[in-house]
Amino acid sequence: SIGRKFQDTLINGDGLGDSFAGLMSLVPASQKIDTGTDGSNLSFEILDGLLDMVKDKDGEVDFLMMNSRTLRSYYALLRALGGAGIGDVTTLPSGRQIPVYRGTPIFRNDWIATNQTKGATTTATTIFAGNFDDGSGKYGISGLTAKGSAGIRVKDIGESETKDETITRVKMYCGLANFSQLGIAAAPGIKN
Repeated sequence: SIGRKFQDTLINGDGLGDSFAGLMSLVPASQKIDTGTDGSNLSFEILDGLLDMVKDKDGEVDFLMMNSRTLRSYYALLRALGGAGIGDVTTLPSGRQIPVYRGTPIFRNDWIATNQTKGATTTATTIFAGNFDDGSGKYGISGLTAKGSAGIRVKDIGESETKDETITRVKMYCGLANFSQLGIAAAPGIKN
C-alpha cells in the first residue's frame, strides 16, 4: 500500500499537507515539449525531443516514465517499423527486464493519468524523462527521507479499546527533490 501511494505521489503529489511535490509540479514549463494545441499521438520525434531536453550529466538520460497505455503505443510504433522488434530491453539489478528507447529504460507508472486535458483533448497523458541524482545534490531527481527515519516503519500499537482488532501503524517519511531544472523534462498532451 505504501509503495502504491509513493508511486502516485511521485507523479501527482502537490506538496500540500502530508504530500510531497511530484513530477507533475516539479517539471518547469521551459522543460515541456510542445505537442500542439490539442496534443498529439506518440511519435519517435516526441521521444527524441524529450531526451534532448534533459541536459544534465552531459545529456545522459536515466529514465523515461509513461502510463501503460502509452507504452502499448510505443510497442505499436516499433511493430510498424517492419523489421524492428520489442526485444530491446535492459535488465534491472532485480533481474527484471524492462524496455528501452535509445538505451534509456522505460518505466511504467499507471498513476500518470490518461484523462488530462490539452486543448480540446480530455484523454491526454504525460511522458517524463530525466536523471536520478548521483548523490551530489546537483543533478535530476532524488528521493528524500528523514534523517534517522529512513524506510518503512512498522509499530505495533496494540489492541483497540472499542473493537476486537489489533492496531498496527505503518509509516514512511519521504519526499522528492529536483536538483536541476535541466535534469527533468515532460511531454504533456500525449493522446495515445
